[in-house]
Amino acid sequence: YWILDAYTSASSYPYSQTMSFGDNYINYIRNSVKVVVNAYDGTTNFYVIDPQDPLIKAYEATFPSLFKPIDAMPQGLRAHLRVPEDLFNAQVQVYATYHVSADPNGAKVLFAREDVWAVPTAQNSPNSTATELTPYYVLFRLPGESTPEFLLIMPYTPLGKINLVSWMAARSDGPHYGEYVSYQLPKDKVIFGPQQVANRINANTTISADFTLFNQAGSSVQQGNLLVVPIGNSFLYFEPIYLRAKQESSLPELKRVILADESQVAYATTLDQAIQQLVGTAPPPTTTQPPPSTYTAAQVAQIQSLTDQANQHYPHSPPRCRPSAGSSSSSRP
Repeated sequence: YWILDAYTSASSYPYSQTMSFGDNYINYIRNSVKVVVNAYDGTTNFYVIDPQDPLIKAYEATFPSLFKPIDAMPQGLRAHLRVPEDLFNAQVQVYATYHVSADPNGAKVLFAREDVWAVPTAQNSPNSTATELTPYYVLFRLPGESTPEFLLIMPYTPLGKINLVSWMAARSDGPHYGEYVSYQLPKDKVIFGPQQVANRINANTTISADFTLFNQAGSSVQQGNLLVVPIGNSFLYFEPIYLRAKQESSLPELKRVILADESQVAYATTLDQAIQQLVGTAPPPTTTQPPPSTYTAAQVAQIQSLTDQANQHYPHSPPRCRPSAGSSSSSRP
């Protein structure tokens, strides 16, 4: 089966912020329908996942035999539904400005643009131009939850600054489908953002020496997505390092893994070794690294869970890869 996301949108919704979406400008959007196409015979079914959307109600009234309720979708297919990147990107863009409280003080902050956020940027190498981070799907346990779930994540920085100020996740599992969770960080504590972590990575002499060596002899280093995930009361940063031959048909090979927290950078051949460095069960690559921070057994287990996912995903994927956009075919692992 192919599963596609279908949207209803408008450009004249009252009292709403206009934004670009694809080739259009809109101020209202809903992912109201999931389209399922049988890959063998082309049979197509339209399932309404947002029955409260007034636009899809109008379409249902006009074409009563075309749409089916989401409850009619087979459970085996429902388990593969996910919040699409297109919709998440729209929410991220709007929430960066409109996250303020709904009271007179929040209105003042909004009007004066005193608390505007931005999507972080980060360099992939010391000499590269910083680019915006892209949303990323992960299987992860949110703080306060007991089980991992399928999430689409994005951190925030204050506009014009590089420290971390918030972290957002869109949930896709079961009754939580379509929920957005935002963690706002204390303003009196500086928490490193992706660019600050990238600067620490680029300044690490061991990593720099390896990159210089790898870039010789007809190969090139490619740094993958820099992921930011909450672990306990802090954040963990993860970046895979690929080595790719300069031949046009060559595929990237996972060569090294970088993990970082608020005090140190771990650099190793595998994720397991990097985690051991980070939690203090293996020696760091150089004697100049700070002493390891303390992690609880639960936090180590959660980091190990991320290890298992990445070990399955990254060795077979090119750098900066991501699942297909919401408007194209989609599937969850």
